[in-house]
Amino acid sequence: MKVKLQKQVRLLLMLALTFLGLSSRAQINVQIGTGTGTQSNTGHTPYGTLFEDGKVQYLITKAELNALNIRAGQIGSLAFNITTTSTQTLSGFTIKMANTTATALSGYVTGSFTTCYSAATAVAPVSGWNTYNFTTPFVFNDQSNIVIEVCFDNAAWAGNYTVQSSTTLFNSVFGTYQDAGTGCAAGSLANSAGSSTNRPNMRVNYLPNNSGNNIGVMSIDSPTTFCSNLQPIYVTVGNFGGNSVSGFNVNWSVNGVLQTPLSSTATLDTMGGANPSTLQLFLANYNFPSGVSTLLRVWTSGPNYQTDTVTNNDSASVVKSLSMTGTYTIGGAPGANNFSTIDSAIDKLALSGVCGPVVFNVAPGTYTRTTTITVPNIIGTSNINTITFDGGNKNTCIITGSINSSPIVSIASKYVTFKNFTVQNLSITTPVGIAVTGTAS
Repeated sequence: MKVKLQKQVRLLLMLALTFLGLSSRAQINVQIGTGTGTQSNTGHTPYGTLFEDGKVQYLITKAELNALNIRAGQIGSLAFNITTTSTQTLSGFTIKMANTTATALSGYVTGSFTTCYSAATAVAPVSGWNTYNFTTPFVFNDQSNIVIEVCFDNAAWAGNYTVQSSTTLFNSVFGTYQDAGTGCAAGSLANSAGSSTNRPNMRVNYLPNNSGNNIGVMSIDSPTTFCSNLQPIYVTVGNFGGNSVSGFNVNWSVNGVLQTPLSSTATLDTMGGANPSTLQLFLANYNFPSGVSTLLRVWTSGPNYQTDTVTNNDSASVVKSLSMTGTYTIGGAPGANNFSTIDSAIDKLALSGVCGPVVFNVAPGTYTRTTTITVPNIIGTSNINTITFDGGNKNTCIITGSINSSPIVSIASKYVTFKNFTVQNLSITTPVGIAVTGTAS
């Protein structure tokens, strides 16, 4: 009887230890912000459906997260608490997240975002907590602040939803909005709501990082903007796991074609350890071809020369092409330096950035718009590397349209000039021709 009892006790102890081990890795629901205020401003509430399109970012500091016992790990969901509903659903409702060095928001944070949630059908928020379970968890590195981006693309509008909120000690909210735009496109929308300290309360589902051998690519650091074809490729690798890592592989491909991997014997400490947990590495010099876009993908493998226990944070990718400089035409004779539309020229600017002054000579004509011409923030602009759209003659180069509550031309990048155009907004309600948003000049 005593032997049988001892066996039962040992079994119970083993089960208890097993459950303790599981609970140490259990997911945790954490609320960020406990204030009782409200946020209903267009461009600041995540549900700003008074206009058709919206994009807003929320900044949360590492200190705030650490105070809530959120360290390195994965965030698997996000929720907002709605106090007043509207009738308008939200199409294309998308949530993105990124680690960032930003300490306040005066414009949009740019960088490598993880698309965590993208609704296949229109979202219909309800009163109370609305939770969005991520299809791709966000990996918090416990070294940076985080920024959350929420956007939507509607074709109709109604009133805004109101969410519960808290006041922060820094500008933690920035957003823009418009009608007849693309809310989830790069850059700013036509109308800026500016910055705010009134941030919506949020709940996140957090999984502490107790995985053993777990590394990943934190960023592709270079090239950024470049005019010459041959460029060095640098990446930063980080240790997300619970084990110190000595030795790993960094693999990479160009347009799907595998390149020679890098085998590193470097040591990466755990996050928060005495030694660095991240390392920047040089992969190779690569000759980027002219006139085309190049997909660069980088991923890690073999931490401690073993299987990586978490693979959804291994890789990063970016599309690169030679940056723009020189004189181009829009609507001119077909050729390598001609763009068929103003929008296609702006798309190329947004993708490639600039590495010198850029001039677009626009062919004479009447350009009728049903949507806003939006110039997002362009990488590489400066007081030397300016961008000029030149219509040649305001009497023969006309941009016209009737767009309610939004301008014909919206500029969100510094050092951009539109000259020698006639810009007409024929709207009888809010006839705005050109708007400068964010920190553009």
